Amino acid sequence: MISVALLMMFSLLQNSRQVDVYGLLSRSVLLGIAAAMLCSPWASQARSDALKAEAASSIKTNTLAKSSVAPSKLKKLRVAKAAGDIFVYQTKAGDTAQSVAFDFIDKAQQKQQLNKFLSMNRLQLAGAKKRKPLPVNKSLRIPFSMMFLKLEHAILLNASGPYSITQSGKELKSVSQDGQKMSLLEGSSIKTGDLSQVTVRFPDLSTLTLEPNSEMVIEKMRRYGNSDAFSIEVLLSDGRAQTQVTPLKHSVSQYEIRTKRILTGVRGTAFSISDRASENALVEVQEGAVAMVDESKVTHLIQAGFGRYSKDRFVSEPISLISLAKITCTGKLSPALDLFEFSTDNTDLDQVVLKIYQLTNRGSEPIRTLVSSSRQKSKELKFPAHLADGQYLLNLQGQDRNGLQGFNASREFSVTSKQMPRRPASEAERGLSKMTGSDNAVLESHTIKQYDCKAS
Repeated sequence: MISVALLMMFSLLQNSRQVDVYGLLSRSVLLGIAAAMLCSPWASQARSDALKAEAASSIKTNTLAKSSVAPSKLKKLRVAKAAGDIFVYQTKAGDTAQSVAFDFIDKAQQKQQLNKFLSMNRLQLAGAKKRKPLPVNKSLRIPFSMMFLKLEHAILLNASGPYSITQSGKELKSVSQDGQKMSLLEGSSIKTGDLSQVTVRFPDLSTLTLEPNSEMVIEKMRRYGNSDAFSIEVLLSDGRAQTQVTPLKHSVSQYEIRTKRILTGVRGTAFSISDRASENALVEVQEGAVAMVDESKVTHLIQAGFGRYSKDRFVSEPISLISLAKITCTGKLSPALDLFEFSTDNTDLDQVVLKIYQLTNRGSEPIRTLVSSSRQKSKELKFPAHLADGQYLLNLQGQDRNGLQGFNASREFSVTSKQMPRRPASEAERGLSKMTGSDNAVLESHTIKQYDCKAS
């Protein structure tokens, strides 16, 4: 109908030069009819449908396309990269137009991009002016598309238990060298064993903790020029990892973790990811949101407080993560087999994952060493009573029947040895002594372990 109306109006206007009075009147009536057709509710609805279709097409082009993301191609997962993303650099003392250009602009593109950079910032790079210091705190606009990607390194923050690191084809066994934290390069692989954890801090200050019996590879770790934009890609080839991601400031920045079955991309969040051959692939989000791509190249959004599992190409709907109530200290002393207990109203709880860390201070950063890990179904928590003297942290997570682990609940406690004095033996103890061929009227002093929960 819209097409007919438009054709009528076009024909009438074309023939309007040669008309008499009656013809002019008839054409005016027809033009009115055509205008009414265009303004009719049906036409408005048609125009609305056309605009919606155009908007949907635009959104599909500029968001995570389901058909364009493959778990084997990590670099294809990007979060709404803006074509004209600009980094604003504040000049420092001693900066020149030449030095800033060399610090940011890709050497391979310098001839093509240098003049554009100078023009958009009204700078000159001719003669003596190229070495003339720029005013301090001058804002220079530098498109990320001009920048080179330079290699960066991560820091091994903490490691405990049996683990190995392979870097540049060589296996490294030392956590630190001459008191300095170990640097990890792009391509480094880390493997943990039983009661082993390794925590890595990336150049954007995001951290990742590799849990026991897991393996990961830092596939990509680059910075855009000297900006605060980074591109970090990690392969979790087996096991489980927890990560705290620093909010990404620019659309070109990326922090992505992939496994054999799933791929995650984030903008700043706290989440856990797990993929073992005999178990479900899992993503649990504690803060923020995570985009997860499955084996069928479909993208799923997971919000804070929820998780999803993947099995045999099936991906679950978002499942609420288990939150345990406050851990209660029973106040019981040696043996500390039931020092703590917890409560929860969640009927999906299958078991609890219990970890005990010994806390030590080394410099400005406290060190957590994993000393015990177990899975239990009882609400009275059982753990070994042979812990050495010191401060400890009990960490507890509820796990549902799908393997999804919930929010952390923790409590500190201490262990101290107490020397008990000599004392007279009881009748029962004396009778036992006679049966064994001795007649000890006084028992020798001995040591017991004393446990103390810190008040919450």
